[in-house]
Amino acid sequence: MVDTIDKAKSKNGDRSKRKGGSEQYPEWMVSHKAAAYCDMTDTQWKHHRGMRPPPVGDKRSGFRYRRTDLDAWMELRRLGLWADWKQVRQAHGEQVAWAVMLKRLEKKRAEIDALAVEVS
Repeated sequence: MVDTIDKAKSKNGDRSKRKGGSEQYPEWMVSHKAAAYCDMTDTQWKHHRGMRPPPVGDKRSGFRYRRTDLDAWMELRRLGLWADWKQVRQAHGEQVAWAVMLKRLEKKRAEIDALAVEVS
């Protein structure tokens, strides 16, 4: 699993270290920072509303996105696991659906790691 993550980071570069390091992309980000972290414009980010990880917070204090959730979301999309997000969200609600998607990601990572062991 760690090897898969390391490969992705080496291929795409560790996003937390891009464009000024961790000060640029802190652990918790507001929408415009999260959009930049995901290499999207604000317009693209708004277009993906309902199709991205759930934010934490509320309107009064402001919504925030966790960097690890954004990384997981991008990996889910890359692996093709994000396609059934709407169906899972409708069945379970947003927060539970996010936990379900993270479990699916862990399962897929384990499958990839098992294949890597078989090949080597």
